[in-house]
Amino acid sequence: MFTSPEAILAARVLEGAGYLVLVIAIPAIAAAVAPPEWRAPVLAVWGGFVPVGFALADFLAGWVLPAAGPQIYLLAAAMLFALLAVVSATLLARVPDFPDLDAKPATGPARGSFAATLNIDVVLVALAFGVYVILSVGFFSFMPAFVGSGNSAIALSAGTVALLVPLGNLATTVLVRGSDARFAATLALAGFAATAVAAFPAFGSQDATLATAAAVAVALAGGVTASALFASVPFIVPRGGSASVAIGLIAQTGGIATVFGPPLAGHVIDGQGWDGFGWFLAGSGVVGALCLVPLLTRRSERGLAV
Repeated sequence: MFTSPEAILAARVLEGAGYLVLVIAIPAIAAAVAPPEWRAPVLAVWGGFVPVGFALADFLAGWVLPAAGPQIYLLAAAMLFALLAVVSATLLARVPDFPDLDAKPATGPARGSFAATLNIDVVLVALAFGVYVILSVGFFSFMPAFVGSGNSAIALSAGTVALLVPLGNLATTVLVRGSDARFAATLALAGFAATAVAAFPAFGSQDATLATAAAVAVALAGGVTASALFASVPFIVPRGGSASVAIGLIAQTGGIATVFGPPLAGHVIDGQGWDGFGWFLAGSGVVGALCLVPLLTRRSERGLAV
Protein backbone atom coordinates (compact mmCIF):
# COMPACT_ATOMS: atom_id res chain seq x y z
CA MET A 1 0.00 0.00 0.00
CA PHE A 2 3.02 2.31 0.10
CA THR A 3 3.61 4.89 -2.62
CA SER A 4 7.02 6.38 -1.81
CA PRO A 5 10.06 4.54 -3.26
CA GLU A 6 11.83 4.57 0.11
CA ALA A 7 8.92 2.91 1.91
CA ILE A 8 8.47 0.36 -0.85
CA LEU A 9 12.18 -0.52 -0.75
CA ALA A 10 12.11 -0.84 3.04
CA ALA A 11 9.12 -3.17 2.85
CA ARG A 12 10.85 -5.21 0.16
CA VAL A 13 13.99 -5.54 2.31
CA LEU A 14 11.86 -6.76 5.23
CA GLU A 15 10.08 -9.22 2.95
CA GLY A 16 13.41 -10.44 1.62
CA ALA A 17 14.72 -11.05 5.14
CA GLY A 18 11.66 -13.15 5.91
CA TYR A 19 12.10 -15.06 2.66
CA LEU A 20 15.71 -15.83 3.52
CA VAL A 21 14.70 -17.28 6.89
CA LEU A 22 11.93 -19.38 5.38
CA VAL A 23 13.89 -20.92 2.52
CA ILE A 24 16.51 -22.10 5.02
CA ALA A 25 14.17 -23.18 7.81
CA ILE A 26 11.37 -24.89 5.89
CA PRO A 27 13.40 -27.60 4.09
CA ALA A 28 15.38 -28.25 7.28
CA ILE A 29 12.12 -28.72 9.21
CA ALA A 30 10.70 -30.90 6.44
CA ALA A 31 13.78 -33.13 6.52
CA ALA A 32 13.63 -33.30 10.32
CA VAL A 33 10.01 -34.44 10.57
CA ALA A 34 10.25 -36.95 7.71
CA PRO A 35 11.27 -40.58 8.34
CA PRO A 36 14.91 -41.18 7.29
CA GLU A 37 13.96 -43.11 4.14
CA TRP A 38 11.67 -40.28 3.03
CA ARG A 39 14.02 -37.34 3.59
CA ALA A 40 15.37 -37.25 0.05
CA PRO A 41 11.88 -37.49 -1.52
CA VAL A 42 10.55 -34.79 0.83
CA LEU A 43 13.38 -32.45 -0.14
CA ALA A 44 12.64 -33.30 -3.77
CA VAL A 45 9.07 -32.04 -3.28
CA TRP A 46 10.45 -28.83 -1.76
CA GLY A 47 12.48 -28.28 -4.95
CA GLY A 48 9.30 -27.18 -6.74
CA PHE A 49 8.44 -24.24 -4.52
CA VAL A 50 9.64 -21.53 -6.94
CA PRO A 51 7.83 -22.63 -10.13
CA VAL A 52 4.68 -23.60 -8.23
CA GLY A 53 4.70 -20.11 -6.70
CA PHE A 54 5.10 -18.55 -10.14
CA ALA A 55 2.18 -20.62 -11.46
CA LEU A 56 -0.09 -19.62 -8.57
CA ALA A 57 0.95 -15.97 -8.94
CA ASP A 58 0.22 -16.04 -12.69
CA PHE A 59 -3.27 -17.46 -12.17
CA LEU A 60 -4.00 -15.10 -9.26
CA ALA A 61 -2.83 -12.13 -11.33
CA GLY A 62 -5.03 -13.14 -14.23
CA TRP A 63 -8.03 -13.30 -11.91
CA VAL A 64 -7.45 -10.24 -9.70
CA LEU A 65 -5.50 -7.69 -11.78
CA PRO A 66 -8.10 -6.92 -14.47
CA ALA A 67 -10.81 -6.28 -11.88
CA ALA A 68 -8.94 -4.75 -8.95
CA GLY A 69 -5.46 -3.56 -9.95
CA PRO A 70 -1.94 -4.24 -8.66
CA GLN A 71 -2.35 -3.17 -5.02
CA ILE A 72 -5.31 -5.46 -4.41
CA TYR A 73 -3.47 -8.27 -6.19
CA LEU A 74 -0.47 -7.88 -3.86
CA LEU A 75 -2.80 -7.68 -0.85
CA ALA A 76 -4.53 -10.90 -1.97
CA ALA A 77 -1.15 -12.61 -2.33
CA ALA A 78 -0.13 -11.47 1.16
CA MET A 79 -3.41 -12.71 2.64
CA LEU A 80 -3.02 -16.07 0.92
CA PHE A 81 0.51 -16.30 2.32
CA ALA A 82 -0.77 -15.46 5.81
CA LEU A 83 -3.48 -18.12 5.60
CA LEU A 84 -1.01 -20.81 4.53
CA ALA A 85 1.43 -19.69 7.23
CA VAL A 86 -1.23 -20.12 9.93
CA VAL A 87 -2.18 -23.56 8.61
CA SER A 88 1.49 -24.61 8.49
CA ALA A 89 2.24 -23.34 11.98
CA THR A 90 -0.86 -25.08 13.37
CA LEU A 91 0.09 -28.41 11.83
CA LEU A 92 3.73 -28.07 12.84
CA ALA A 93 2.77 -27.44 16.45
CA ARG A 94 1.31 -30.94 16.56
CA VAL A 95 4.61 -32.57 15.59
CA PRO A 96 6.64 -34.01 18.49
CA ASP A 97 10.20 -32.92 19.18
CA PHE A 98 12.34 -32.92 16.05
CA PRO A 99 15.07 -35.57 15.76
CA ASP A 100 18.69 -34.50 15.51
CA LEU A 101 19.51 -33.74 11.89
CA ASP A 102 23.26 -33.73 12.39
CA ALA A 103 25.58 -36.65 12.00
CA LYS A 104 28.09 -38.15 14.42
CA PRO A 105 30.56 -35.75 16.04
CA ALA A 106 33.42 -34.72 13.80
CA THR A 107 37.01 -35.10 14.87
CA GLY A 108 37.98 -31.78 13.27
CA PRO A 109 35.69 -28.74 13.15
CA ALA A 110 32.80 -28.49 15.57
CA ARG A 111 29.90 -30.76 14.77
CA GLY A 112 27.31 -29.06 12.54
CA SER A 113 29.53 -26.07 11.85
CA PHE A 114 30.00 -24.39 8.49
CA ALA A 115 33.56 -25.71 8.25
CA ALA A 116 32.42 -29.26 8.99
CA THR A 117 29.74 -29.06 6.30
CA LEU A 118 31.58 -27.36 3.46
CA ASN A 119 32.93 -30.05 1.15
CA ILE A 120 33.29 -30.06 -2.63
CA ASP A 121 30.00 -31.91 -3.16
CA VAL A 122 28.01 -29.31 -1.22
CA VAL A 123 29.72 -26.49 -3.11
CA LEU A 124 29.01 -28.10 -6.50
CA VAL A 125 25.34 -28.67 -5.69
CA ALA A 126 25.01 -25.09 -4.41
CA LEU A 127 26.58 -23.72 -7.60
CA ALA A 128 24.34 -25.91 -9.74
CA PHE A 129 21.29 -24.68 -7.85
CA GLY A 130 22.37 -21.08 -8.41
CA VAL A 131 22.56 -21.75 -12.15
CA TYR A 132 19.15 -23.44 -12.00
CA VAL A 133 17.62 -20.39 -10.29
CA ILE A 134 19.09 -18.02 -12.90
CA LEU A 135 17.63 -20.25 -15.58
CA SER A 136 14.22 -20.90 -14.01
CA VAL A 137 13.54 -17.42 -12.64
CA GLY A 138 14.40 -15.93 -16.03
CA PHE A 139 12.23 -18.49 -17.81
CA PHE A 140 9.16 -18.06 -15.59
CA SER A 141 9.55 -14.28 -15.10
CA PHE A 142 9.57 -13.50 -18.81
CA MET A 143 7.31 -16.29 -20.06
CA PRO A 144 4.14 -14.16 -19.56
CA ALA A 145 5.67 -11.29 -21.54
CA PHE A 146 6.81 -13.67 -24.28
CA VAL A 147 3.45 -15.43 -24.59
CA GLY A 148 1.68 -12.06 -24.79
CA SER A 149 4.17 -10.43 -27.15
CA GLY A 150 2.88 -11.91 -30.39
CA ASN A 151 6.26 -13.56 -31.03
CA SER A 152 5.29 -16.78 -29.29
CA ALA A 153 4.00 -19.91 -30.95
CA ILE A 154 3.43 -21.56 -27.55
CA ALA A 155 -0.18 -22.71 -27.31
CA LEU A 156 -0.36 -22.70 -23.49
CA SER A 157 -0.61 -19.85 -20.99
CA ALA A 158 2.44 -18.97 -18.91
CA GLY A 159 0.69 -20.13 -15.75
CA THR A 160 -0.16 -23.49 -17.30
CA VAL A 161 3.46 -24.01 -18.34
CA ALA A 162 4.65 -23.24 -14.81
CA LEU A 163 2.02 -25.52 -13.32
CA LEU A 164 3.52 -28.48 -15.20
CA VAL A 165 6.70 -28.29 -13.11
CA PRO A 166 5.23 -30.31 -10.19
CA LEU A 167 4.97 -33.29 -12.52
CA GLY A 168 8.76 -33.25 -12.73
CA ASN A 169 8.94 -32.80 -8.96
CA LEU A 170 6.67 -35.76 -8.31
CA ALA A 171 8.50 -38.00 -10.76
CA THR A 172 11.79 -37.17 -9.06
CA THR A 173 10.28 -37.77 -5.63
CA VAL A 174 9.43 -41.33 -6.66
CA LEU A 175 12.75 -41.99 -8.34
CA VAL A 176 15.09 -40.76 -5.60
CA ARG A 177 13.69 -42.87 -2.78
CA GLY A 178 16.36 -45.40 -1.86
CA SER A 179 18.90 -43.88 -4.27
CA ASP A 180 22.26 -42.20 -3.66
CA ALA A 181 24.12 -38.99 -4.48
CA ARG A 182 25.31 -40.25 -7.85
CA PHE A 183 21.77 -41.07 -8.99
CA ALA A 184 20.40 -37.71 -7.77
CA ALA A 185 23.22 -35.89 -9.58
CA THR A 186 22.50 -37.90 -12.74
CA LEU A 187 18.84 -36.86 -12.63
CA ALA A 188 19.76 -33.20 -12.10
CA LEU A 189 22.28 -33.34 -14.94
CA ALA A 190 19.66 -34.91 -17.22
CA GLY A 191 17.28 -32.06 -16.34
CA PHE A 192 19.91 -29.47 -17.23
CA ALA A 193 20.67 -31.30 -20.49
CA ALA A 194 16.98 -31.42 -21.47
CA THR A 195 16.71 -27.69 -20.80
CA ALA A 196 19.75 -27.03 -22.96
CA VAL A 197 18.13 -28.91 -25.84
CA ALA A 198 14.59 -27.50 -25.49
CA ALA A 199 15.17 -23.86 -24.50
CA PHE A 200 15.89 -22.44 -27.94
CA PRO A 201 12.92 -24.10 -29.73
CA ALA A 202 10.63 -22.82 -26.98
CA PHE A 203 11.58 -19.21 -27.76
CA GLY A 204 12.80 -19.48 -31.34
CA SER A 205 10.45 -21.85 -33.15
CA GLN A 206 7.35 -20.62 -34.97
CA ASP A 207 5.91 -24.12 -35.12
CA ALA A 208 3.19 -24.30 -32.46
CA THR A 209 3.63 -27.99 -31.75
CA LEU A 210 7.41 -27.79 -31.42
CA ALA A 211 7.41 -24.57 -29.39
CA THR A 212 4.74 -25.83 -26.99
CA ALA A 213 6.43 -29.20 -26.54
CA ALA A 214 9.76 -27.45 -25.93
CA ALA A 215 8.27 -25.12 -23.29
CA VAL A 216 6.67 -28.10 -21.56
CA ALA A 217 10.02 -29.92 -21.68
CA VAL A 218 11.80 -26.97 -20.05
CA ALA A 219 9.18 -26.83 -17.29
CA LEU A 220 9.32 -30.56 -16.59
CA ALA A 221 13.11 -30.60 -16.74
CA GLY A 222 13.25 -27.72 -14.27
CA GLY A 223 11.12 -29.70 -11.83
CA VAL A 224 13.44 -32.68 -12.13
CA THR A 225 16.58 -30.56 -11.73
CA ALA A 226 15.52 -28.63 -8.64
CA SER A 227 14.09 -31.68 -6.91
CA ALA A 228 17.13 -33.82 -7.64
CA LEU A 229 19.51 -31.16 -6.31
CA PHE A 230 17.65 -30.90 -3.00
CA ALA A 231 17.24 -34.68 -2.84
CA SER A 232 21.03 -35.05 -2.98
CA VAL A 233 21.48 -33.18 0.33
CA PRO A 234 21.12 -36.24 2.61
CA PHE A 235 23.93 -37.93 0.70
CA ILE A 236 26.47 -35.15 0.24
CA VAL A 237 26.74 -33.73 3.78
CA PRO A 238 29.96 -35.09 5.32
CA ARG A 239 30.15 -36.80 8.71
CA GLY A 240 29.89 -34.20 11.41
CA GLY A 241 28.32 -31.69 9.01
CA SER A 242 24.85 -30.22 9.18
CA ALA A 243 22.09 -30.67 6.65
CA SER A 244 20.62 -27.36 7.78
CA VAL A 245 23.87 -25.57 6.99
CA ALA A 246 24.06 -27.26 3.58
CA ILE A 247 20.47 -26.31 2.80
CA GLY A 248 21.22 -22.76 3.94
CA LEU A 249 24.21 -22.53 1.61
CA ILE A 250 22.16 -23.83 -1.31
CA ALA A 251 19.35 -21.40 -0.49
CA GLN A 252 21.82 -18.50 -0.23
CA THR A 253 23.22 -19.32 -3.65
CA GLY A 254 19.69 -19.42 -5.02
CA GLY A 255 18.89 -16.11 -3.33
CA ILE A 256 21.89 -14.42 -4.92
CA ALA A 257 20.86 -15.85 -8.30
CA THR A 258 17.33 -14.52 -7.76
CA VAL A 259 18.75 -11.00 -7.45
CA PHE A 260 20.92 -11.15 -10.57
CA GLY A 261 18.93 -13.57 -12.73
CA PRO A 262 16.02 -11.41 -13.93
CA PRO A 263 18.13 -8.30 -14.76
CA LEU A 264 20.58 -10.50 -16.63
CA ALA A 265 17.76 -12.18 -18.54
CA GLY A 266 16.19 -8.79 -19.31
CA HIS A 267 19.54 -7.50 -20.58
CA VAL A 268 19.83 -10.50 -22.92
CA ILE A 269 16.30 -10.00 -24.23
CA ASP A 270 16.88 -6.27 -24.81
CA GLY A 271 20.11 -6.89 -26.68
CA GLN A 272 19.54 -10.21 -28.44
CA GLY A 273 15.78 -10.64 -28.58
CA TRP A 274 13.81 -13.75 -27.72
CA ASP A 275 16.04 -15.99 -29.85
CA GLY A 276 19.04 -14.81 -27.86
CA PHE A 277 17.15 -15.49 -24.65
CA GLY A 278 16.56 -19.06 -25.77
CA TRP A 279 20.29 -19.50 -26.37
CA PHE A 280 21.00 -17.90 -22.98
CA LEU A 281 18.80 -20.48 -21.24
CA ALA A 282 20.37 -23.28 -23.25
CA GLY A 283 23.84 -22.11 -22.25
CA SER A 284 22.77 -21.96 -18.61
CA GLY A 285 21.64 -25.57 -18.88
CA VAL A 286 25.08 -26.55 -20.15
CA VAL A 287 26.84 -24.70 -17.31
CA GLY A 288 24.57 -26.35 -14.73
CA ALA A 289 25.30 -29.79 -16.14
CA LEU A 290 29.04 -29.14 -16.05
CA CYS A 291 28.79 -28.27 -12.33
CA LEU A 292 27.49 -31.76 -11.65
CA VAL A 293 29.91 -33.80 -13.75
CA PRO A 294 32.48 -34.10 -10.92
CA LEU A 295 29.84 -35.69 -8.67
CA LEU A 296 29.52 -38.51 -11.19
CA THR A 297 33.25 -39.16 -11.31
CA ARG A 298 34.23 -39.13 -7.66
CA ARG A 299 33.14 -40.76 -4.43
CA SER A 300 32.30 -38.36 -1.62
CA GLU A 301 32.43 -39.03 2.09
CA ARG A 302 28.77 -39.36 2.94
CA GLY A 303 27.76 -38.94 6.54
CA LEU A 304 24.03 -39.12 5.72
CA ALA A 305 23.46 -36.13 7.96
CA VAL A 306 19.72 -36.16 7.40
